[in-house]
Amino acid sequence: MALITACIRPTPSKIILRFIGLSTEKLSLDGRVVVVSVAEESAARSLALAGAAILVVGVDAEKVGGLVNEILSLGARASAFVGDPGEARESLAAMVAELFPLI
Repeated sequence: MALITACIRPTPSKIILRFIGLSTEKLSLDGRVVVVSVAEESAARSLALAGAAILVVGVDAEKVGGLVNEILSLGARASAFVGDPGEARESLAAMVAELFPLI
């Protein structure tokens, strides 16, 4: 049985979803796009292995690019968004729609 356990912690301008545990053994996320903070490297890899297309977000271009390259090396789909997603929600949504239109 697949298990995703999350803790939602409100902040002044956004909600941070943090993965605490994730089993991908029977989890299929084919056809799904998941937006993941660059700080959640482990969750990003697990979600990619479960079939999700990953959009990595963060303010450090080098870290974001490194995680995207790692996910691509796993054979998964991935792209980068460098910036604060809390301040650029519309741009982030447009990027998801443009990069993953068939998902």
